[in-house]
Amino acid sequence: MKKIIFIDVDGTLVDYDNVLPLSAVKAIRKARANGHKVYISTGRSRAEVYREIWDIGLDGMIGGNGRFRDRRGSRGRSFSCVSAAGTDLMQSIMY
Repeated sequence: MKKIIFIDVDGTLVDYDNVLPLSAVKAIRKARANGHKVYISTGRSRAEVYREIWDIGLDGMIGGNGRFRDRRGSRGRSFSCVSAAGTDLMQSIMY
């Protein structure tokens, strides 16, 4: 069964010095290679997510403390405001 994985950034994916461990990069890439979707979920805005994090190969993000989503798709990234409950948000990510 394929899964959607949400990862916090500050203090989880990177430490408080913004160090991104190679082990985290490898684990995310392995999860994606196995067909899982991997998103970051963060209080950061899109502009605050530095290139090294995007270069991991994420499927997208939920940012700004849940105020927006950014999803990578076959036609690039789409950006839209989230104003619905969690159920609607999950449907927008999955479809």
